[in-house]
Amino acid sequence: MGRKNLKRKLFILFVAIGMVPLIAVLVLSGFYRISEMERMAREEMWTKTAAVDSHITDRVNMNFYVMRTAAFMPSIRNYVENTSPDGDVGVLNILNDINEIFRDGNLMALTNAKGVQLVRTDNLPGVNISKRGHFQKAINGQDNVSNVIESMASNQKVVVFASPVRNNAGAIVGLVQRNFTIADYQHFVDSVSDANTSIILMDREGEVLAQSNKHLLGDSKERFTIPTQFVSKAMAGVFGVTRIEVNGVDSMVSYRRNHITGWPIVMVKPYNYMVSRVNEEISKLATLGIIFTLLISLTAYRFSGKTVKPIHDFISNARKVASGGADAEDVVISTDDEVGEIAKAFNTMRTSRDAYRKETERDTLTGVYSKDAVEYICKRKIDNFNEPDQNYGSIAFYIVDLDSFKDINKTYGRLFGDRVLLEFAQKLSRLFRPLDCVGRLEGDEFIVVVDQVADIDEIVEKAKHVIRMAAKITIDEQPVNLSASVGIAFFPQNGGDYESVFRAARQAIFVAKSKGKGSYHSLEV
Repeated sequence: MGRKNLKRKLFILFVAIGMVPLIAVLVLSGFYRISEMERMAREEMWTKTAAVDSHITDRVNMNFYVMRTAAFMPSIRNYVENTSPDGDVGVLNILNDINEIFRDGNLMALTNAKGVQLVRTDNLPGVNISKRGHFQKAINGQDNVSNVIESMASNQKVVVFASPVRNNAGAIVGLVQRNFTIADYQHFVDSVSDANTSIILMDREGEVLAQSNKHLLGDSKERFTIPTQFVSKAMAGVFGVTRIEVNGVDSMVSYRRNHITGWPIVMVKPYNYMVSRVNEEISKLATLGIIFTLLISLTAYRFSGKTVKPIHDFISNARKVASGGADAEDVVISTDDEVGEIAKAFNTMRTSRDAYRKETERDTLTGVYSKDAVEYICKRKIDNFNEPDQNYGSIAFYIVDLDSFKDINKTYGRLFGDRVLLEFAQKLSRLFRPLDCVGRLEGDEFIVVVDQVADIDEIVEKAKHVIRMAAKITIDEQPVNLSASVGIAFFPQNGGDYESVFRAARQAIFVAKSKGKGSYHSLEV
């Protein structure tokens, strides 16, 4: 009887001891899960905002590519400059055929230099758009995306894409335009939004293009407003994720500005949705925790000493790995039981992580830096450049493109082409200093970033060396007939951050290739 009472007392004791850490775990888990949910929400919202931004960029680029192609067609150019009734049907058929690429039913129109619409694919009468901002910018030679405007022909609220049409002499004689109704953007944000998130897409003036789940932060019949200071941040080009109050509701807000259209992209998630999920998890955890504590309390006093010691050893070693020791040594495996298996799994994960880092740092074919590694290194160089005691010289960006490399692949085969890329990458690396960053962007396109540039002429001279080196490439002592085009841009002269200088270098390589094979172009500094 006494023995049974002792067991009962031990059982009650272990249950009591087990309940104290359980309560602590529940409280700490609640705080941790809220923090973790917030972190995950930040990452998810930033990723989704970036995806929306990328989708808009891709759609805009596709539209402008098609519109520029149409604007370059001789029949379009001749018709705009020399309008005749005989050409109406032919040009309209061309525009309708081009518009079929998109299959979205939106208007495509052709306008002369006076702003008079000559042909519309919706067959409505043409109007004079000379007072419209998108016409004025396009007629001055700029591709343009308008703010929200009301169509003079259909009275619908639309956004207009416009590209100039030039004659053979290069003079602007009109423009090609495509209209998008607000409904198109509404369908898009509805498709990417979830039930607990509202996405708001605005134009440059703050007019809402589309908004999903209006009911989350107010009356479902009304659009909720965003605080003025928040809009000013978004309009200033700042992007990221923050926690602010929207319409009196504590919310996580992600904001970003599309670099082509200038449109702010806003994503709002009420904070209470995350808290409610955490409460559900804590409730389930509490139920499981009580059951688990009761079971563990019956046997913990017999096995605690044997189990706790190897776990403590593993935690100690794992902390060393977390603080940086994983790069130097593995976790020591001192047992052959489950704890040992955990240690083995941990070591395997660490090895896989290190291998992945090495794989992503270097291009697998050429051995030079990968695109992501180049971006990371360049941003670090720019950060160092902006420090007060490190601000000297410039940073030069070369983009090197192998001309007609596809013909080499087609003629000699992919394996031969890979050998050419490897040979070129090795020679390109030897042309520059060890501290310079040489990388491969994709395919036959390479990038070189050189900092501490004091003499611009040396940078240009180096581009000539690259062109001459490419022309001398041989495989098995046989010339390859390779040529390279080089575009050069400079930080900070051609842009204030990595992305803008990279785009400038892209523009420079485009100009270089337009000069002919084996050419270079350096942006002015």
